[in-house]
Amino acid sequence: MTPPAPPRPAQLGPLLARCRLARGWSQQRTAAELCAAAGVPTLSRHEVSCRAELHGV
Repeated sequence: MTPPAPPRPAQLGPLLARCRLARGWSQQRTAAELCAAAGVPTLSRHEVSCRAELHGV
């Protein structure tokens, strides 16, 4: 018997959008907050994705 497949992780884009909207933040504010939290002036899409994986998102 084959074990069931693990649940698929949430997609980062929709999850980020839900969190952003729940806080009433613009995309620009969200980007600024992410950069401030990471301690860098800019974040690439790849960096955001890697950080999300580190935090189980």
